[in-house]
Amino acid sequence: MEPTALVAADTERVQPNQAETTLKPGSLDAPSNGNIETPALNASPASQATAAVPARTTKTDPEPSSSTSTPPTRSATVEKPSISRGVKSDSSNASEPKASGGAVSSPQASLPITNTATPAPASSPKPVSSKAPQKSSERYNPGWSRKFLAGKTPLIPTYDAVPPLSSLHQDSIIFKINAHLAFFPVQGPGGRLGVHPLKKKGRMINGGEGYLSGGVEIADFDIEPFGNRVAIAGEDGLVRIWTVGEDGIQGVGPEAEQVLKGDGIDKIATIAFHPTAKDLLTVLTNDQGTCAIRLFDLKEGKEVKKSTLDLDGAFNMIWSPVGDKVAVATKDGRILTLDPRQPESQALGPAHDSPRSFQITWIDESHLLSVGFSKGSQRRINLYQIADKTIKTLSSFMMDISPSVLFPQYDPDTHILYVWGKGERQIQAFEIRPENDLEPIAKLPSFTSGSPQLGVAFFPKRLVDVKKVEVARVLRLTAKAIEEVSFTIPRNKPDFFQDDIYVNTLDVEHSTTTAAEWLDQKSAEPQYVSLKPEAMTSCKPH
Repeated sequence: MEPTALVAADTERVQPNQAETTLKPGSLDAPSNGNIETPALNASPASQATAAVPARTTKTDPEPSSSTSTPPTRSATVEKPSISRGVKSDSSNASEPKASGGAVSSPQASLPITNTATPAPASSPKPVSSKAPQKSSERYNPGWSRKFLAGKTPLIPTYDAVPPLSSLHQDSIIFKINAHLAFFPVQGPGGRLGVHPLKKKGRMINGGEGYLSGGVEIADFDIEPFGNRVAIAGEDGLVRIWTVGEDGIQGVGPEAEQVLKGDGIDKIATIAFHPTAKDLLTVLTNDQGTCAIRLFDLKEGKEVKKSTLDLDGAFNMIWSPVGDKVAVATKDGRILTLDPRQPESQALGPAHDSPRSFQITWIDESHLLSVGFSKGSQRRINLYQIADKTIKTLSSFMMDISPSVLFPQYDPDTHILYVWGKGERQIQAFEIRPENDLEPIAKLPSFTSGSPQLGVAFFPKRLVDVKKVEVARVLRLTAKAIEEVSFTIPRNKPDFFQDDIYVNTLDVEHSTTTAAEWLDQKSAEPQYVSLKPEAMTSCKPH
């Protein structure tokens, strides 16, 4: 055998798996992939072997893609995705690794070369408003691979020594964040909701920074997406409202600024601020065998609309991203969608055949998704289509067998679904493509941590680090700490803005209408913002 062939064979043995994140102890973040050049397809074997020699003689690691250093990170256990038969995976970026049967492409694809292009210096993103809504087919770009999604977290937790937590009920979400604050229930009399400023990293003070309390146990809570208000629903059927600044609260919080009381409320299932209308709060109630959706105008301080549903009870609800419909998970295993302003505009369909609760999320205006159980504690993901006044199941994906309740978080920009459960160490990921008849739900690599989670919350999309090709930034609440998790996509030119990954994203931090306008059927076009920093060069010319 020729000496060059021996070197090429040795190079193949030492190539890392690009689908996993592996770091040496005490090292900085793993650098992004260097520029990659794949040998010509018609090159002879001898020439390809000779091209592999520099990979054996070079001992230095490639430089990180960003000059900003980050804390040491630990490896994230990644599950290799399975490749479905009959589904073609396209890629607009030729430098991305190609998967074949779960394996990474040939080793020559990782040979570093010098990049002759000089990108403009990157700066922080400056959102740019755009009134024109984008269709789902226009926003979805299947040309880049999501099958190499990678998650990592620092070795040292971002926030440590969390005060003792209160779990509420099994199906409740106990951890929510906005751009400045984190909220989670803490132990103590009177139903306490802890408030922690995210700018205060490191070890928390004994007992936490401060908390809000209405004097009764907490049934549910929510935070305003485009303001500073916090709503806490109590077991007494009342909803209390506070305004909390970016610095949080020190010690015992003040009395509630507003106390909302609806007519004949027996038990509150969940509450939620409207995603586009300012001053509008939604309350889902189970009132002695009946179910109702109640709308409160916070400016008026009273209930302004009540829609009684022909249901024995409901688990939870969620608004569509543009705020024109609400979806309800019912206790008889069905999904109901309606516009509360027009209760007769209902669509109904079967969901899960287990009496246990399930969670729902919107994919787009005509598709829904739920995570729940079938008989025998099989955990499933169901994908639905809304047609006329019916909801039909398009696909069902069996995940595993476990008693833990799952919670979904969907990113419409990347078509990635993140699923997590209480008491588990994983955040699982899936690619959702309703238009793909062969594989509408495709498994992606999962993130695994060493400690079980009690809650997972996602930052607004504008806060992701585009210079690291970050597609999601997450905080995980555990019994003792809050960890930050970063989900990224490997790219060979991270110094450039990745136009195919970062489409204009829906602005969820500013209202487009008021409660009174929305109730009067006045609609407003959804607002989109660009994530591209002004000084960052695009990968593709426009």
